[in-house]
Amino acid sequence: MDKAALEESVKAFFPYPGFRPHQLELISFAYRVFKSGRIGLVSSPCGTGKSISVLTAYLMARSEGYAGRLLALTRTKNQLEIYCREIKRVKEYSGLSITAAMFKSKREMCPRVKLDAKLKDVSYHDFLRYCRGLKSGAYRASCQFYENTLLNGWKPTGRARAVVDLIVRRGPLMPNEVYSLCESYGLCPYEVTKLLSSRADLIVGSYNYALLTPIRSSIMAKARLKPLIVDAVFDEAHSLPRYAIDILSDELSTRSMRMAEDEARNYGVKGFEVLRLLARKVVGEGRKALSRVKLDEEALISRDKLTSWIIRKAKLKDLDDLLEQLSFLEDEGERIRHVKVEEGKAPTSYLARCASFLADWIRATPPAYVHYVKAVEGVNGETYWKLGLKCLDSSSATS
Repeated sequence: MDKAALEESVKAFFPYPGFRPHQLELISFAYRVFKSGRIGLVSSPCGTGKSISVLTAYLMARSEGYAGRLLALTRTKNQLEIYCREIKRVKEYSGLSITAAMFKSKREMCPRVKLDAKLKDVSYHDFLRYCRGLKSGAYRASCQFYENTLLNGWKPTGRARAVVDLIVRRGPLMPNEVYSLCESYGLCPYEVTKLLSSRADLIVGSYNYALLTPIRSSIMAKARLKPLIVDAVFDEAHSLPRYAIDILSDELSTRSMRMAEDEARNYGVKGFEVLRLLARKVVGEGRKALSRVKLDEEALISRDKLTSWIIRKAKLKDLDDLLEQLSFLEDEGERIRHVKVEEGKAPTSYLARCASFLADWIRATPPAYVHYVKAVEGVNGETYWKLGLKCLDSSSATS
């Protein structure tokens, strides 16, 4: 395609009067990538119009029958909203009929968070556990927004279908617009967006929607996306390896371990000796580490030696016995979460968090992971310790 023909084709979708330096070349390159179904890499500074260039190229290829549905994955909320704004501009400019589903995190899209002050300060992990419990009927209370959206956990209600139809007619809508609309109808914005995704030409979300298997499987199944025929864009892909490593790495402080002990004791849980032993061992290893490293620096420790020490001191049979004990403690932590909800408290459980972390810490194996301890200085100058797990192989994220 020569330059004149390219510009004419671009003008059908590009919503701005002129091009930034090298923008037309970028659109041409991205168009060829979409048309050929191959992989393309683009390096360009911020503010050069990469998002609208890629969207324009995609729409050009799609208009010729060369592209399927588009999955755009971003690192930050700001980047996600850029895609939202640009696709709205394209529709306003071209009159093109296009449906887009824009995902933020479950908590950001949850109306209950605005209604229940206790949910604002809980960890995201605790929020997800609480949300799952509400949907499954584990608590005496239920989520009216969820029940208004889905019947029996899978079938869209008539109200939900009507709102999805409304979004398709009005859209593309920004996430906050979808939130407000769903809230006014008493629906769950996240579940409505999942329903919308099955009809969407463009789906925008964070890297997690590709990297984390449970999220990827859930969204792709609901959206009816097939990995081999969907077109995907990773915005700021140079940050992808670090992002993948970070979401597969984790830390647990001795403060959380002590609070888990107190929680278990207060709610009548037996058999939490492994947590007391864990805290004791982490403190000991952390103090030894300070002779080799500085505050807030990691010191590698042996996973096998630490678990063997806990097994011996707790008088357990073997590693499987330890993992079974941790599974029991995690279940007890979920029971405590339920009791707290009934007591009108925040739906948190330090016991569930600690047991889950330690089980993951044990199951993570070298060379994909390393295990460490480190000393940390608190706000009042006191020293406490953290047990950590660092992913070294980001390919583990998509395995």
